[in-house]
Amino acid sequence: MRKSVLGTILTLALASAAFAVSFPASARVSFGISINENDVMFAYRDGYWDHGHQWHPWRDPDDWNWYRDHHRDRYFDWRHDRDPDMGWHGSVGISFNEADVMFAYRDGYWDHSHQWHPWRNHDDWRLYRDHHHDQYFDWRHDRDPDMGWHDTH
Repeated sequence: MRKSVLGTILTLALASAAFAVSFPASARVSFGISINENDVMFAYRDGYWDHGHQWHPWRDPDDWNWYRDHHRDRYFDWRHDRDPDMGWHGSVGISFNEADVMFAYRDGYWDHSHQWHPWRNHDDWRLYRDHHHDQYFDWRHDRDPDMGWHDTH
């Protein structure tokens, strides 16, 4: 009985090894969880804060390298615990939503409900200016007779 169990185990081990070798590395399946880049509020060498004020370490160096190379506007090249606020810049739980902006200026923006908002911080202004050229005007809103609200009728 013992010989048949060992024989079966050996046969299964050899069959598994042959099966695994028969597939090229590119055809093998891998599993993982990647980051949602739009959920990152502030990123650092050791991880990132999401919009819900939750800290996440990088899953692997590939996520960290990719985010650092593609989102320099929200990446800080140091550990988050270097800062007194642990790397959370600004008011906790309040974040700037780019989708709320109707028209943006150097000194602030109009939202879709026709409410004026000054920029919360320099980073929000710079982020919006650099990525939304079609809705950004590089002057103060009060320069215009309509205070920067462009009627779309």
